[in-house]
Amino acid sequence: MNRRDFIKSTSLAAAAISVAPYVTASEKDDYEPSKSADLIDSAPMLQNYAETSIGIAFSVTDMANGFVQYGLQPDLSDAKTVKCGGYRLTDMNDEIMRVRITGLKPATKYYYRIGADRIHYGGGYDMKVLETIICPTIYSFTTAGAEAKPLFCIINDTHAKWDVFDKTISAISAINPSC
Repeated sequence: MNRRDFIKSTSLAAAAISVAPYVTASEKDDYEPSKSADLIDSAPMLQNYAETSIGIAFSVTDMANGFVQYGLQPDLSDAKTVKCGGYRLTDMNDEIMRVRITGLKPATKYYYRIGADRIHYGGGYDMKVLETIICPTIYSFTTAGAEAKPLFCIINDTHAKWDVFDKTISAISAINPSC
């Protein structure tokens, strides 16, 4: 959503929520999961870089709950799993997965991969995991700390200028920052 439209729509959304019950697209009786596109359709993005925590976000194409498997070993043989919202199915939506990993060691390199459960939610107790997708790509990050000597990049608002955004992403890829 365009941030300039957010404020305009927020008051309308608040009024609609207070008047009508919340209904998602997946609560419709005729809901069918979208199989036309891959469930996970973006690379992960690191957010809120800190000594003992980090956020990881990625986009999806259908109702899902995301997760991150992370560990100290490059092959993830010691991986722990953290789900969106902390628990299975607690933060499902059809656009963005946000996972917050806490309890990390400062100035430490971690390896991770992303995944998501495609969810059918028909309301109430009508909920089931249709499939689990785990991206095979293993990424890494190093937490902040006195010994880390991190290199990270911050992207300012590009105002939906996709040519500027593409150039920015290309430059960041060439730099290969830790965050």
